[in-house]
Amino acid sequence: MADEESRPGGAEVDHRAHAVQKILRQTARHEAGHAVAVVVRGGYLEELLFVDPHFADQTAIRTGIARHRTPDEHQPFVTFAGPWAQAKWMVEHDPDVDDFDEALDFAWEWDGAEVDLDSDAARYVQRFADLAQGTDHSVDSRQWEIAWMEELEGLWPVITEVAILMLSSRVTHAMVEEVLRRQTMVPTE
Repeated sequence: MADEESRPGGAEVDHRAHAVQKILRQTARHEAGHAVAVVVRGGYLEELLFVDPHFADQTAIRTGIARHRTPDEHQPFVTFAGPWAQAKWMVEHDPDVDDFDEALDFAWEWDGAEVDLDSDAARYVQRFADLAQGTDHSVDSRQWEIAWMEELEGLWPVITEVAILMLSSRVTHAMVEEVLRRQTMVPTE
């Protein structure tokens, strides 16, 4: 039997399949970041899904969605958690990426802020003034992100597990709660 490389078009099919899987894994981390942040901050995860898991429409802006109801004061953290998780995954799994800040910048750009005013990045930027005022920091310093990154770092195993679940099944609020409970359990003596 011929391998992928020897069949006409085989290399292209294999390359496309690999690229789709990479995008799915990135998207799963991004959306799982949102989902875990929603639950941690007391919101309710309504739906976590891939918009087009086979990428039939390669012009689509969004590849995944985490629909939720979260109190307004926690929306910026929930918004930040998606790109943060995507950037973390990229640094750990993409051999071409080794700088977290560059990966985070890419994750914000990947989100389509310039073409989609409802994107994570666009919504987050709209809240900068509120965040700065609420933390007594300048808009430019974005100091609140340091505390958020520390919190998300501690949630990384939960985000990873939720992302893996998303790759194989429908993820519910209860499932995220269960993963959080298991991953954050303190061993008893």
